Amino acid sequence: MSKQTFNTRKGQSAIEYLMTYGWMLLVVAIVGGAIFMTVQGQCLEGTSGFEATEVAVTDFEVGEYLQLEVTNNAGEQVMVEDIYVGDTVTTFDEELGNGESTVFDITDLSAQEGTCNDFDISVQYERGEFDSANSTGTLTGEMA
Repeated sequence: MSKQTFNTRKGQSAIEYLMTYGWMLLVVAIVGGAIFMTVQGQCLEGTSGFEATEVAVTDFEVGEYLQLEVTNNAGEQVMVEDIYVGDTVTTFDEELGNGESTVFDITDLSAQEGTCNDFDISVQYERGEFDSANSTGTLTGEMA
């Protein structure tokens, strides 16, 4: 076997190797891109900012309107007065005992349907006779 034949076979082997694994890398890149685009387009629901507050939004549901589950962790009875969602205020005046939860419906929202929205929430409540307080946080969800 001559030296030139050996170099030709070595070169051909390298080209075959690159072509075989090149197609595999192309397929992996296309599948990975498709998965990334699918995951990136989803709206992940979540809350932030209510972790260390006495009156907190512990759960929520975004559909045609916003439902907030508010829990009293203040150690005493509180009166939930107003809930602000952005610039919109809804008045409730509902008492919550220590450890109790209730669901509040917020129907007057200016959010875009079918898109991921961030809702800045502020819950105003009274604790005791003259002690008013505020609990704030952000919710992320998609309006139906």
